[in-house]
Amino acid sequence: MKLKFVNHTLCVALIGATGLLSGCSVFEDLEPCRNNAQVRLRYTRNMASLDRYDSDVHCSRVLIYDADGHYLSTHTPEGASVDIPLLEGNYHLIAFGGMHCEDSSFAFNLDAAQTHNYFDLVSELGASRAATESASPLHSHFQATADFSMQNLEGAHVPVEVDLTKNTNHITVEMATKDVPISAGAYTATITADNAVISHDGKIAKQATPVTYRPYGKAMATLSYGDGKQVPCISEEFDLSIIDEQNPTVLRVYAPDGTLVLTQQLLPLFEKAKEQELPAAEMREYLDRQDKWVVQLTNLDPGNGYTGVKVAINGWVIVNNKFEF
Repeated sequence: MKLKFVNHTLCVALIGATGLLSGCSVFEDLEPCRNNAQVRLRYTRNMASLDRYDSDVHCSRVLIYDADGHYLSTHTPEGASVDIPLLEGNYHLIAFGGMHCEDSSFAFNLDAAQTHNYFDLVSELGASRAATESASPLHSHFQATADFSMQNLEGAHVPVEVDLTKNTNHITVEMATKDVPISAGAYTATITADNAVISHDGKIAKQATPVTYRPYGKAMATLSYGDGKQVPCISEEFDLSIIDEQNPTVLRVYAPDGTLVLTQQLLPLFEKAKEQELPAAEMREYLDRQDKWVVQLTNLDPGNGYTGVKVAINGWVIVNNKFEF
C-alpha cells in the first residue's frame, strides 16, 4: 500500500512538473475568448427615411444561429441594442419586432426556443384569421436578417447594424359613384393575397391558399375631387401582410347582393404610384418603405359597366379614363 501511494504521488508530481515545464499547454485547454456582437436595431426603411424604431417597434427579439443554421440563442434588446457574447465563427441573425407581443397577429411554425434550423423558421398569420377570413386589424410586424463574423481576439467587439422592414400594410379603400351621391352599404370590398406565411428571410412563402382580407372598419366619409368638389364616399379599412411585386394582390368590389362588380390588380396601380412618390427606387424598396395606402375609386357608374372608374393612390391620380377591369 505504501509503495502504491509513493508511485501515485510521484506520478502526480511528474505531471505537475511537466505542466510547469510547458506552461503554454496549461492555457491551450481554456475556453476561447467570447467577444460581444453589439447588435443595434433600426427602422429607417420607411417613406421618411427616419429611424422610427423607438416609436413604431415593440417586443423585439434577436435569434442567433451558427454558420450551418443551427439555433443557438434568443436575446431581448434593451431599447434598440443588445450585446451578445459569442465565440469565433460565422453567424446568422434574425430580428423580429412585434412578434413577441401578446397581441401579435403572427406565430412561429415551431417552438423557436428549441432546436431548429434557420431555414425552417417561418411566421404565420394567425390560424384563426386564415381559417375564418375574419376582419380585424393586424399588430405591426417587423423582420430583418444579418450575417456576421466573430474573431477570437480579446476585447474585440463587432457592431451589427440591423435595419428592420415592416411586413404589415394598411389600406383604405374609398368608393364614390358618378353624378349621384353614394349610399351607405352600396358597395363593400375585399383584398385577396397569398401572403399569410413569411419565411426566415422576410419573403412570402406561398401556400397556394390566398387569404381574403375583409374590412375591419367601415364609415361614410367625404372625398375631394381635384376641382374642389366634395362627394360622400364609402371608406373601408384593411390590414394585410406583405405586399410583394411577384405576388398578386387583388381588390374586389361587391354589390349588396354579393354580385361582383369590379376586380382590380393593385400592383400595377402601386407601380404607377411609385413613379410619383419614389421614382428612383426599385419596386421592392418602395413596397418595403410604403405601408399606408389610400385607394380611391371614383366615378363608379353602374350603367356603364363600371369601366369609367377613376383611381387614385395616396392622392396621385393613376387612372382617369375608360379602364378595362
